[in-house]
Amino acid sequence: MWGLAIGGVVLFNATFSNYSTVFMGIAESDELEVSYPSPVEIRDILVGSGQEVKEGDLLMVVESPELDLKIETVGFQLAEIKARVNVSGRETIAQIEQIENQIATKTIDINSSIAQLEAQFQLNKDLTKGLKSIQSDQKPTDGQSPIKMRMAALKEELELFIKASNDRISQLNGTLTSTQNPYEVQVKNLVDELRSLNESKQKLTNYAPISGVVGSINFEVGETVSPYSPIMAIYSKSPSFVQGFLHESVIKGIAINDKVEIRSQQNGGFEEGQVIGVGSRIIEFPIRLRKNPEVAIWGREVQISIPDTNDFLLGEKVIVRVNN
Repeated sequence: MWGLAIGGVVLFNATFSNYSTVFMGIAESDELEVSYPSPVEIRDILVGSGQEVKEGDLLMVVESPELDLKIETVGFQLAEIKARVNVSGRETIAQIEQIENQIATKTIDINSSIAQLEAQFQLNKDLTKGLKSIQSDQKPTDGQSPIKMRMAALKEELELFIKASNDRISQLNGTLTSTQNPYEVQVKNLVDELRSLNESKQKLTNYAPISGVVGSINFEVGETVSPYSPIMAIYSKSPSFVQGFLHESVIKGIAINDKVEIRSQQNGGFEEGQVIGVGSRIIEFPIRLRKNPEVAIWGREVQISIPDTNDFLLGEKVIVRVNN
């Protein structure tokens, strides 16, 4: 009895001490599901389940009636707004030309009036020279002459009119080039929306994101697929990582960037791997990794990257040994 008890303690300690350097894991692969954020109708499927594909191979072609309708609607709105912008621009240019014509007409009219007043003033001046009855101290100076005052008023009127007209022209020119023009803002927003919609439409033609094997295909040609429903899955041809499980009694047995050796239980082959993630919480081991399925074991997840050219089988149970 004492011998059995001592042997049990030694075996228990040996078993759990091994968890610091050796633990079990499962060879897994990346799985990518093909789905769309909006309803689509499948027009063609170019691959079959189990078929090997290379990155960039065409998988399927789908259409989105909802997306096509949005593109058509936004395109119509954009054309309509651009037409308004053109009409508004032509109207603004016409207003500028009208104001420039008003300036030219006003300038001609006032200058003509000033010329007539100047001629009248000169005539009056010549007539008064021969009238000896008019004393020199009784003659008004040029600055006090009503004609001269009228001429000055006309010049001031012309200057004020030209200034006000030029201010209005500057305002209209600013409207033509201003980024705050409401039409221009609408055009920019619609152009951005149309670009985004066209980019979404281009993504409807789906290409393989990785080289691998096509998994299950859940729909057929002609069917309509609801948003985010997986149409098909693609798996990498060989495992790309190992999902290991480290016993909870091992607190500091492994860390990110540690080098590990991963060995197959089936053929004895092994690969070098690197720890890329260590869980921060304790979870229950998968039943498959328990020695006794009825006895729960708890520990941390450990994710390990492995070379793409490994010989492990997808889902294979492997042994992980830390290279201390």
